[in-house]
Amino acid sequence: MPLRCDDYRQQLSFNPSHGNGYDIEKEIRQLGNELICEVHVKDKSGKIFGEGEVDFEGALQALEEIGYDRWYVLEGQKVGG
Repeated sequence: MPLRCDDYRQQLSFNPSHGNGYDIEKEIRQLGNELICEVHVKDKSGKIFGEGEVDFEGALQALEEIGYDRWYVLEGQKVGG
C-alpha cells in the first residue's frame, strides 16, 4: 500500500525547497509537525550528502524541534556519474 498524505498535509522536499530560495529550517518551523507528512531528503545532483548546498544538520534539528516522527525518503546519486 503506497504512503498517502492526508489532504491537508504536505511532503517537504529539501533540495527543491532550497533551490527555490526557501529557508528550509524556517519552512519546517512554520509548517510544524501537524502539516508535514513526509520528508524527501536530497541534495544537489552529483554531490554526496553534506557536500552540497543543503544544510541537513539544520533541517534535521528543526524537524526534531517540531517533534517530527514520520517518514523520511532518502534519495542519493551515484557520485562521479
